Amino acid sequence: MRFFSKFLPGRDDAAGLDSIMRGIPYIPEEVHKPIYERCNPEYGDVLYIKAGVTTGIAMVNTLHEELSLLSSVALLKQDRNELMDAFMWSFE
Repeated sequence: MRFFSKFLPGRDDAAGLDSIMRGIPYIPEEVHKPIYERCNPEYGDVLYIKAGVTTGIAMVNTLHEELSLLSSVALLKQDRNELMDAFMWSFE
């Protein structure tokens, strides 16, 4: 049996992260694992597009499952005891 994980590509279009998250593609588990070991987005982390047409768009990760990110999406983690994710996201 082959497993697949969600993959956030950070496309170069004007759709932004919200629409990308609605139609998020899947990648094979063997591709996902090495990416996720280096960069592990968790629920509540801030995702920020850092390249392409939509550079500067940010959103809070609302997924409760593992997610792989392409290099054009930055993962911003904060100490949740010190700073709320919504506060960090609102100052994109």
